[in-house]
Amino acid sequence: MKTAFITHRGTVREDNQDAVFISGIVKMDNMDEPEQCELDFSQHPVLLAVVDGMGGHEGGALAARIVCDTLTEKTDKRDLFGYNLDVNKDERILHRLFAEAAIRMRAEVSQNPQFSEMGAVVGGILLREKSVLAFNCGDCRVYRFSGGNLERVTRDHSTVQELFEQEEISEEEMRNHPRKNIITSHTKAY
Repeated sequence: MKTAFITHRGTVREDNQDAVFISGIVKMDNMDEPEQCELDFSQHPVLLAVVDGMGGHEGGALAARIVCDTLTEKTDKRDLFGYNLDVNKDERILHRLFAEAAIRMRAEVSQNPQFSEMGAVVGGILLREKSVLAFNCGDCRVYRFSGGNLERVTRDHSTVQELFEQEEISEEEMRNHPRKNIITSHTKAY
């Protein structure tokens, strides 16, 4: 399967605090055009993730790097997830991976207190030959493109998502709400 990826700082910030992780490949720098790679998930599952360093927080790029380094080191064993589909096991492994990244962030903060606000949100998929497990933490979303349409398959962990689900605001109001950047779950150095 061919995949393409790109990361760019956008027009708001001077530095890029985002990263792309594709089966051990990590890209964090601004890219002028998408890069492509071939994925073979017929023998082993492949993990793909977008890591968004907490925008506006000092150390966002460092947080993204820590998450990607953790994923790289821990998924280097091709059998981490196993070949047989076990969604509960896969979810537990993903949870442990991001918990390990949070522990590493806390260790960094203990050495460098100026990074005490660093954190990251993550979205991605675990791709198997006959299944896909979408996951996210925070407001990093996963979409499915099918039949010319984009369909969101993950739920944001954010204050505005909770307000929307409680029917206190509309989907349109979510985009401009004053609390739109408050997330309720993320990988963070506490």
